[in-house]
Amino acid sequence: MYCRKSSEGDERQVQSLDDQQRELKGFVERFNNYARDSGEKLNVVEILMESHSAKHENQRPVFNEMIEKAGKGSYDCILIWDPARLTRNVGDLARILTLLEAGKLKKIRTRENEFGNDPFQKFMLVQATANAKLENDQKGVNVVRGLKTKIRDGNWIGCARLGYQNFGDKKGKRWVDKDPERWDVVRRCWELFATG
Repeated sequence: MYCRKSSEGDERQVQSLDDQQRELKGFVERFNNYARDSGEKLNVVEILMESHSAKHENQRPVFNEMIEKAGKGSYDCILIWDPARLTRNVGDLARILTLLEAGKLKKIRTRENEFGNDPFQKFMLVQATANAKLENDQKGVNVVRGLKTKIRDGNWIGCARLGYQNFGDKKGKRWVDKDPERWDVVRRCWELFATG
């Protein structure tokens, strides 16, 4: 079982790892209850969790360890919440596909799908991870566009400069204005500087 969230500092994903693990454990239990025989049951031999971006290849220590162990035969299936949790880059995806084609991995399993060495299943895995990459890349484009609009409209982006202060705590409802404690002092300093 492999659970991943994007980064350690992402507050919006604090519960993500625990949620993924809890949901996947529940899935395994339900799946095994309906298995026809013991050979069909899922046996979780290791639970791996990682807080790291999957944007660039070969950068995730836990993922790299998992791929290495799969290559050595420690397990033949990887259970994930969603293909986007597995990878968002072509390099790591190629490593997974290589293991599938070599028979080292029998399948990548999610709650809804399984991806094996079947041509259509591999295509669907590639499609799912490509969609995750597209979504991720598009977010970056949208952020840059939003920042350019903010600058064009005369707003300041980032932390306020000396003499100013950031106000507001809701996304989209923040602004920069004069710091009530420092504005007059900083303005006076600039006036003195300008007059020598």
